Amino acid sequence: MNMLVIAHQGASGYRPGNTLAAFTLAVQLGADMIELDVQATADGKLAVIHDASVDRTSNGLGDVSSLTLAQIQQFKIQDSQGEWVPALDEVLEILAGSCITLNVELKSRGTGAMLAEKLSQLDATMRADWKAEDILVTSTSFQEIAAFHRLRPDIQIGLIIYQWPLSLKAYQGLGLSYLIASKKMVNQQQVLLAHAQGFKFLVSVVNEQAEIREFINMGVDGIFSDFPDRVRLEMTLVKA
Repeated sequence: MNMLVIAHQGASGYRPGNTLAAFTLAVQLGADMIELDVQATADGKLAVIHDASVDRTSNGLGDVSSLTLAQIQQFKIQDSQGEWVPALDEVLEILAGSCITLNVELKSRGTGAMLAEKLSQLDATMRADWKAEDILVTSTSFQEIAAFHRLRPDIQIGLIIYQWPLSLKAYQGLGLSYLIASKKMVNQQQVLLAHAQGFKFLVSVVNEQAEIREFINMGVDGIFSDFPDRVRLEMTLVKA
């Protein structure tokens, strides 16, 4: 079975999401892919954080877009052992050589072009660890996906959808390899339709064992979970 075990914001069921601790644990728990979110800082850096502000997840206050990376990294992540908001550079460095695939979700305006430039500027050592096939770039914003794709057409892209389109043909010709949808809007017919149109289909976020098993049996191409070890276990049981 080639279905992807995707750690949502790392192993975020065990460690605060989008932290180096969560990403490291996800590798240890057998994830195939790690999903993370990037926002643009005031000084043009890519910070790994889901929200547009630091208020909910750290002991600081302020919008990511109005703070420099250095200012953001002075704050500590809530309920962590001294973790901070990592820069994308830090994540690439700590996961280099781990044989993991990275799913970078573009959250804010301009991040598509910024990420393309960042990946193209990696030094020779990093490029040896991070090849085009090791990266999947996704977003709810097709504008950001398109901006990234124009600069890096060699890297796969996926669109996160919140409603099912009248026809999947609308997405053909856009360079998309993946469609990603919430578990609440996924059924067997939609998975089959996506496959028939040439898309791989990922479902998010699934944490309960029974639901994980259900989606495995539907034939989805990957499951996002806060508990990647649960998905790995269910895959083993289904295969057996």
